[in-house]
Amino acid sequence: MSLKTLFTLIAPGALTLAAAGILLNYSPTADLAAQMSRGYPLGALAVAMLLAWRMHRSRVLVAALLLLAAHAALDPRVHAALGSRPFGGDSAAALSPSLAAGSLPLLAAVLLPVLIAAIACTADRNIAGRFVATQILIVTMLIAGAVIGIVVAPNAVTSLLESTFIDLNYTSWAGLGQVPLIAAVLGLVILTALALFRAKAIDAGLAWATLAGVLAIASHAGSTARGMWMLAAGLILVVALVESFYMMAFHDELTGLPARRALSQTLAALRPPYTVAIVDVDHFKTFNDRYGHDVGDEVLRMVATRLSAVTGGGRAYRSGGEEFTIVFPGKEKAEALPHVEQVREAVADARFTLRRKPRPNKADGERRRSTGKNNERRIGVTISVGLAGVGVRDATTAAVVKAADKAMYRAKKGGRNRVVA
Repeated sequence: MSLKTLFTLIAPGALTLAAAGILLNYSPTADLAAQMSRGYPLGALAVAMLLAWRMHRSRVLVAALLLLAAHAALDPRVHAALGSRPFGGDSAAALSPSLAAGSLPLLAAVLLPVLIAAIACTADRNIAGRFVATQILIVTMLIAGAVIGIVVAPNAVTSLLESTFIDLNYTSWAGLGQVPLIAAVLGLVILTALALFRAKAIDAGLAWATLAGVLAIASHAGSTARGMWMLAAGLILVVALVESFYMMAFHDELTGLPARRALSQTLAALRPPYTVAIVDVDHFKTFNDRYGHDVGDEVLRMVATRLSAVTGGGRAYRSGGEEFTIVFPGKEKAEALPHVEQVREAVADARFTLRRKPRPNKADGERRRSTGKNNERRIGVTISVGLAGVGVRDATTAAVVKAADKAMYRAKKGGRNRVVA
């Protein structure tokens, strides 16, 4: 993982939490924090749910709903509502507001990180699909069951949530009981591992938002602090969705290179001199037809990896399909040529092994189990590159790209695996 990617995963969440902490602890902003903590958390979570719905990010939608439920669990009005009437008949004892005030936040601290971690392990699905509806139904049933458990057997549930396993001196700093603390740590560890493994803004956003939610539950500084941490959680989800949308628009998911939209912006900002190289994978259709699209994707990823390592100040983009573009700002064609040749040679020298599945034995109809070289094939890949540059002010980038594209086709006709300038 590159430092840039790691920074992208850490910076938005960390800065949002830092801003919330500053607003809470810096006295001149105390009034502002109090005002923001009232209605803004609900607004931020509502915006996150709306964006998640529009972008079909089902995990963020469910996470925002869970944070909304946790926010309600911290509201004294909810505690009073539970304690105002008995559950299940006249003979049932009413739940006192003080007991609800202690049990609901503990329950939220257990369920919030665990459920969000479980949801994060799945994939984003169509919001209108059955899978997401089933997820929401299961989550709702779990929360409802837990709340009913508090109402029916408040002492037993509270005793369970307040169980201790080690000396309280070691865990009192967290502001949570040991059971909620274990659940919070477990959920955050899973979410952090997913964010680092997948390196996606959404996964990082889920981890940071869950941390903000846990901080809200653990806070004993009153409703202002809890509201601010919940506001931070909602904003983190919104930022993660915006970052995800940006990545979709400007980066190619398959290869990791900047996509066509990013290339268009780069070309629009170029000033002479500059050089453009159009790169096309040789015989790519043959790879797809013979070995399948999975192998074709591996070919594209391998080529993209070599192109991304281009020297000389060049930057590679995926233009579409099997075509790539390398842009050299500030470089004449003669200056860029050696760097393009180096990339072409790196691709031609690369090899990867295709492991083929054993084919049925026509004689007996059984699958032959071959090993070693009979089941492997070394595949070589080459690229054809067209190069065009400009050193005068009256040439347009469209003309330069067109000239590079024509040069690439000359490289194809000339035998492939070459650079034509």
